[in-house]
Amino acid sequence: MRVSLAAIALAALVVTGARAQVPETTVPPEAAPNVPQPAAPSEASPSANAEQNVAMAPSEEKLKVCADPNNLPFSNREREGFENRLAEVWARELGRELEYTWFPHRRGFERHTLNAQDPITGEHLCDVIMGVPLGYDLAMTTRPYYRSTYALVYLEDSGLGVETGEEFLALPPEKRNALRIGVFTPSPAAQWLAFHGMHRQMVPYPVLQADPAAYPGQIIERELLEGRIDAAILWGPIAGYFASRVAPRKVVVVPLRSEQGVQFDFPIAAGVRFGDRERRAMIEDVMARTQDEAVGLLRAYHIPATPVPDELVYVTNEDGGTISVISTLAQRVVGEIEVGTRPRGVEVSRDGRFVYVALSGSPKCPPSMPDEECEKLTADKSKDGIGVIDVRERRVVRVLPGGSDPEEFDVDAAGKRLYVSNEDVNTMSIVDLATGEVIRVVPVGREPEGVRLSPDEKKVYVTSESDHGVTVVDTASGEVVGSIAVGWRPRDSIFTRDGKRAFVSAEHGGEVAVIDVEQNQVVEKITLPMGALPMGLALSPDERRLYVANGRAGTVSVIDVERSQVVANVKVGERPWGIGLTSDGKFLYTANGPSNDVSVIDTESLNVVATIRVGDTPWGIAVGSNIDSTL
Repeated sequence: MRVSLAAIALAALVVTGARAQVPETTVPPEAAPNVPQPAAPSEASPSANAEQNVAMAPSEEKLKVCADPNNLPFSNREREGFENRLAEVWARELGRELEYTWFPHRRGFERHTLNAQDPITGEHLCDVIMGVPLGYDLAMTTRPYYRSTYALVYLEDSGLGVETGEEFLALPPEKRNALRIGVFTPSPAAQWLAFHGMHRQMVPYPVLQADPAAYPGQIIERELLEGRIDAAILWGPIAGYFASRVAPRKVVVVPLRSEQGVQFDFPIAAGVRFGDRERRAMIEDVMARTQDEAVGLLRAYHIPATPVPDELVYVTNEDGGTISVISTLAQRVVGEIEVGTRPRGVEVSRDGRFVYVALSGSPKCPPSMPDEECEKLTADKSKDGIGVIDVRERRVVRVLPGGSDPEEFDVDAAGKRLYVSNEDVNTMSIVDLATGEVIRVVPVGREPEGVRLSPDEKKVYVTSESDHGVTVVDTASGEVVGSIAVGWRPRDSIFTRDGKRAFVSAEHGGEVAVIDVEQNQVVEKITLPMGALPMGLALSPDERRLYVANGRAGTVSVIDVERSQVVANVKVGERPWGIGLTSDGKFLYTANGPSNDVSVIDTESLNVVATIRVGDTPWGIAVGSNIDSTL
């Protein structure tokens, strides 16, 4: 059975069952310790659905926190942990008294704390759990307040002398094979060593132990310092904190990067009861106000932190007439915008202030519908247009003409023009954003769909599904300057930053065409796995990877651009079409139409780390900056 990597991360994070002591409160400990199993965030889960049906008002007098009494560097009864200190910051900012309910992180923790009620007053014993993985399935999580990663630790005077995980793996065989490396099992650390043929070098330690005095820092304070092991790989907060406490000896801490198949870094959030959305909003608000102090605490406790992206993902819901707004920070829907009929293509202005969406009054005619049946349906051209959404107001502030049946489009960097495909009349419309007028209509190939401006904005590519090619339009003159045969039923295109190469997905050809832009010709075709129907494309910021949404195959192919070779296929939801990357390339989002959800892929490990429920038939995806930097 495949174990959730998020669950493994929590196992390393809450090694607390190994060191739990009977609390001094009336909350009884469980006889058999166990580690809760978190799930990836999913709005489709029963627990998430419960959120929609319950509303609880937070107490106005106290901030009541559920915590482990003996779990440094996170918490202890003396309130010396960094999460104790952070809770104090939150309580001070809220003007509330801080109160704890103590219980060891083992089986029954939530039942005996967050969800337990005083038998006399009926009040819950506590309201907030600190330090749970984002999407933890036993509580409703806030946005994360930090993200950390596993780290390699070793003594500076050991002669190991590596600064990255890659250098560690590249050690000479005779040196590498002689190492003894301490890891908790199960954990990503053990998995990583096994993947790289170092299972014989592992010295395993159980996540949970019977000895109540045992604690995870002993791997550093005893095993490493006394020479029983040469190195260890631990959850970052544990590694950084305990490494800082062994002076005069110096322990080197090397944060590790996730890689394909191994997830090392995880976002950590606070948890509240399901349905307690008011309290979650309150905690997220105080998080935003005290962010600098939280960063200072992480540094003071020597916790290796990795950046947490703070952007917004806009998902068009074709049959719902809405756009779902997803926070990349919280990995959940934080807003829904009514936009109009059949929203499909979507783009964000460079400054993040406006979102543009293609709306169509033409009937929906899927490939399975015979042409004669489609022709019987009535089109309402009054509903065609390009909606302009004010991001702060989260509403459509104007609708521009976009020609007949607008589907896909691109917007120039200056925010002056839109280039819109008109599928039912075989044209591309050029729209002046200032005047709101169509200033030119350009005849292109039959059934135009994908529209993409070149980086210098001198050319625009328009894919033609029925002509199996790309029409090249000069943006200055509005004239067609070329046509490139690319493969059967092309859908999307994307350029490299220097504008010398372009990639075009050919859905029914099952391939991606590589175009020499200057020569206007295909120089190579990359064949995708059997059954792939390539549609949306995304290029990583370093341009080393091309991501391809494979439609009915339900996968995303990952292409190594330099080798022109598929290196991985990631299973996502049903029929992914729209696809988008965060600006740092860390997360990839796919719009999965029939399953009404969005898959979130961590691009380093290539794991689906979240599945987010959105509206009816998600189609397009665009990622933009969060101009308010709050939820």
